[in-house]
Amino acid sequence: MQDQISATKLAVEAWNKLKEVDPTNELLKWMESDDISDEEFTNHFWDKEEPWKGKPGSMVSMRVEINYFLAVKKELKEKHSIEI
Repeated sequence: MQDQISATKLAVEAWNKLKEVDPTNELLKWMESDDISDEEFTNHFWDKEEPWKGKPGSMVSMRVEINYFLAVKKELKEKHSIEI
């Protein structure tokens, strides 16, 4: 459970930093758009070959939130020279 909470904190902190420096960045929509469902978010950031459906929800959430964090971290570093 603690891993899940940590993953969520990392994703939110990265999202906040990106929003601060680049408020129109495409990666922001994944966290703030009402047009993107939880399933779409999961499908987009799930990086395993096997499907996520049927796996424990906390494990799936942790995985996709970490992948979101890594995508934002890369974006911040490459476009804005910001390390998080």
